[in-house]
Amino acid sequence: MMKQLLLLTCIAIGITAAAQKSGKVTYDEVTTMDVHFPEGMELPEGFEMPSENIFKKVLLFNENESLYKNLPQEPVVNEVKSEGFHLEIKNDIPEDYYYKDLNKGSKVEQRQFLDRTFLMKGELKDFQWKIAPEQKKILDYMVQKATTTMDTLEITAWFAPQLQINNGPDRYGKLPGLILEIEIPQLKRVITAKEVVLDAIDEPIEAPKKGKKVSDEEFEKIRAEKLAEMQAQFGGKGGVFIQTIDN
Repeated sequence: MMKQLLLLTCIAIGITAAAQKSGKVTYDEVTTMDVHFPEGMELPEGFEMPSENIFKKVLLFNENESLYKNLPQEPVVNEVKSEGFHLEIKNDIPEDYYYKDLNKGSKVEQRQFLDRTFLMKGELKDFQWKIAPEQKKILDYMVQKATTTMDTLEITAWFAPQLQINNGPDRYGKLPGLILEIEIPQLKRVITAKEVVLDAIDEPIEAPKKGKKVSDEEFEKIRAEKLAEMQAQFGGKGGVFIQTIDN
């Protein structure tokens, strides 16, 4: 009887471990917007500027691969018109994908910037995480704090040791547990898990193939040059220039 009980316990543990090899996690990616209007510009009475930009995303994963992408959602348009005043803020949903091959240590990233699509291939970032003693609860999981620095940005991750998956949203991973939250204070961005489903998935996990092939450095240069051009064009003529930065 004792042997049978032990065997059943081992089988149950094995099933749980296997279930954690694949699944999907939905996240809210929230960026706080800081908008500055030209001096002397008066907003119409009652107009409230949106304070957050929210993208709903999903991480599909199995034992060896993962794909982080946007979920279908309608663009949010905030528009106000009055005499001599017209302001429109549109939250377009870019066609962005981040694919990881954990066995090869490689990534394929598709990014949409303005009306152009870019494709970047390379190695996965080797994060030098420092695990801290702080803990808190996200969903039904106790998570632990880890910190790192990437390109001068201070990043905090909250991972669930209970979920033995060394993955997470976007480029983040390589911790002893699934990352359920990322905080990047300098970018005013927080990525938080809203649902975790540990089960076989029926959606394909494939590397994106669309876009002009560039290196990570080339993409950052193109983006920085275009943003500087737009800021000079709109921000310098009494207009309002709103910039959110992805990293």
